[in-house]
Amino acid sequence: MREIHLHGSLGDRFGGPFSLEVRDPAEAIRALSCQLEGFKDAILAGQWQVVRGELDAGRTDGEDTLTFALARRQALHILPAVGGAKGGAGKAILGVAMVGAAFATGGLSLAGTAAFGISSSTLAIAGGALALTGVSTMLATTAQTGSYESSASVDERPSFLFDGPVNNSAQGLAVPVIYGEINTGSIVASSGLSVEQLPADE
Repeated sequence: MREIHLHGSLGDRFGGPFSLEVRDPAEAIRALSCQLEGFKDAILAGQWQVVRGELDAGRTDGEDTLTFALARRQALHILPAVGGAKGGAGKAILGVAMVGAAFATGGLSLAGTAAFGISSSTLAIAGGALALTGVSTMLATTAQTGSYESSASVDERPSFLFDGPVNNSAQGLAVPVIYGEINTGSIVASSGLSVEQLPADE
């Protein structure tokens, strides 16, 4: 038996934890969808993170690993994805991809096992996961940031021989984490603008 923990709005609505005999996260989602009225619709309506093991130190799954087997007695946590730039702290899984992995690969793996054995089941699951990855990639849009070289005219481009690195302030850029000494430009993570009306001199 494995403990399935629901967090955020899912935990408030459906409670938990649930003890289920499931092989992988996709099967856990399928089982909860069958047992809890409205669970499937709630998953479809949002973006979620799936964490194996401890909530703080566990491994976060992507849509391509939802059908990977859980370790023995490994807990599973389903929690709302934290908003932010693409490629943030956790992998956000679209609800559509989660439900698709839970229901589509279950039938494909059974049919493949019955007809051709284990190898076709594995191929069916891998194919389903690849299809879901493609769907989620098409649904998720990324801001087109371009590069500094493409946005600046030739005369304005600095030389690293005489100048320093360039500071970037485009939307959607990753915020790097650096250890040790390095000569680099900055990335603006947050900025603001305030307007003040000055009195006219008489």
